[in-house]
Amino acid sequence: MLWTRGIHWVYLITTLLLAFYRDQAWAFLFFGGLLSLGFSLFNYALCLKPFYKKFVKFLHVSAEYESLPADASADRRRSSVMQLDLARAKLLEAELADFQSLFQKREVTRRQSVPVLRGGRRGSLLRLQLQQSKSFGYDITKSKDL
Repeated sequence: MLWTRGIHWVYLITTLLLAFYRDQAWAFLFFGGLLSLGFSLFNYALCLKPFYKKFVKFLHVSAEYESLPADASADRRRSSVMQLDLARAKLLEAELADFQSLFQKREVTRRQSVPVLRGGRRGSLLRLQLQQSKSFGYDITKSKDL
């Protein structure tokens, strides 16, 4: 994760922006710089930062288990494993809460779509023809084609 989303990403973007600079493609350089900055912020906020937090959390929990002395009792080892399982369960619970929040039922306060025209495609075409014919001064409804 650190290599692909961090180090390699910076290398690729630098190479691409330098190519734009050498070609004097200023529009590509400007918009490419803006887009790469946006994606870099995305990488940091939604990929690298959460990954690092999870890594550090499990690093401390597993270090406690691994640092037990060789002559530690079976009860002490068992409690250490239980603590590790507890930390894993808490993390999973937090992840599930974030995941479930995506599927909450939300109340819509106003209509979010374009109103549907009645009459279908043919009906709306006919209405358009009627409006145009009246604006030009003749009545299409008296035509023999209809």
